[in-house]
Amino acid sequence: ETKSPDPISNFKSPTPQQLVLFRKLIEQGKQQEFIELVYNNPRYLISSGDTPVILQEGFRYNAMHVASKENRPHMCELIIRTLESIHFWQVFLQTDNKDSLNSSVNNNRRQFLVDLYLNTPDKGNLETPLHFACKFGHLDVVKYLVSHPLTSITPHNRYGDTPEEVTITQTCSEYKRKAIIKNHYIVTYNYFVPVFGSQDNSTPPILGDPWSPTMAQGQRRPPSCSSVGVYSPRESVRAYAGPMSPSKASEFHRMWKTPPTSPEDRKQYTNIRRGDSSRGIERIGR
Repeated sequence: ETKSPDPISNFKSPTPQQLVLFRKLIEQGKQQEFIELVYNNPRYLISSGDTPVILQEGFRYNAMHVASKENRPHMCELIIRTLESIHFWQVFLQTDNKDSLNSSVNNNRRQFLVDLYLNTPDKGNLETPLHFACKFGHLDVVKYLVSHPLTSITPHNRYGDTPEEVTITQTCSEYKRKAIIKNHYIVTYNYFVPVFGSQDNSTPPILGDPWSPTMAQGQRRPPSCSSVGVYSPRESVRAYAGPMSPSKASEFHRMWKTPPTSPEDRKQYTNIRRGDSSRGIERIGR
């Protein structure tokens, strides 16, 4: 049987003038107008080569560079959430065919594009959105970026500096100095404890081992789930705790996984897990 080809998009690319207006929307944090534009024409975010759209020539900033530079954490989250949304790709590919949308090809397209938005360096100092956020002391942007499993934590800019090193060396006011210290903490203490589960609840959730993006930059999956990809069409990260320090992540994982010692608490623990097979483990973690 011949498989139908993956759909393509017929949307036209925005004009340079339209992209300037789009960039200003991001700079100003106008989330509702952003949503209306990208859902009317997904080409505001996806170029003809399935790469990030350049919103500022010269330095070649994409939407995440712009949002990080302008200290727009909610806009950063909205950009990535949109790119990860099945509904957004339904609009982009103009199809309701779930088999096609969930094909390995289109899952890889989504993951590849998100990775590019999070980790592509600009053309000037070869700095990623995380470099920008650390350099300017944008705490909430840093916190969001390091919380995403695809963000590379240790890329080097033109001068060989990682985001953490840019944070430490940047000269600034007393307020920014305090912010930098907190940034350093956020970048360093970025361990998570994930919960994996199937999208259709056909299998019980699995508690993963403590994991950090810095553990293996080329490996995008927690070590305890080597057979389950983070962005598999069937299994995905359902919830996570963090970011936190490595020692706190290990302790949290132990407490989350191990039933309480007292009979009363142990009974409650068991009842929650058995009574809610799809969300019980998440309730225990909370």
